[in-house]
This record gives sequence, C-alpha cells and structure tokens, in this order.
Amino acid sequence: MTDAIAVRPRNPEKQLISRALKGDQDAFAELFEAHKNHVYSLCLRMTSNAAEAEDLTQDAFIQVFRKLDLSCGNEHRTDALSEESPASGFAR
Repeated sequence: MTDAIAVRPRNPEKQLISRALKGDQDAFAELFEAHKNHVYSLCLRMTSNAAEAEDLTQDAFIQVFRKLDLSCGNEHRTDALSEESPASGFAR
C-alpha cells in the first residue's frame, strides 16, 4: 500500500489576489471580470437604478484598486487610478 499525499489544489482566486497585492493589474482585471456581475446585481437590487448601479460598481472596484495600490506603496499613483483601473471601463 502506498501512502497517498493529499495535495490541496491551489485556489486560483487566492493566487489572483496575491498577484494583485503585488501590483499585477492583469490579476486585478481578472478579479474584476470574475466579480463585476455579482457586485452590479447587488448594487442594482439596492438602488433599482441601472445607471446608479453601474456607477456604484465602478466606484467599489476603484476603491479596491486604490487600496491594493496603496498597500503596495504606490501612494503617488492614486490620482490617476480612475483612468487606469479595469473598473473604469465597466460595462454590464
């Protein structure tokens, strides 16, 4: 009988978060794509207004992007983030 070593599969989302924390904008874009519909749906239920839900969704992701950017020591870049963030091109 061979001893089987249980190998935990890596959580791709945790890997994306880790990469995003290191400043990887592609990883943040993947996280945005994975979660934007859920965040939008929540905002739409809360506001009952599609345009406002889109704005709130974009704002939420921009805030996350700023916090990730600041945690990486890039406090001087936050002014331009609304244009650089994947959330700035939000489309339902």
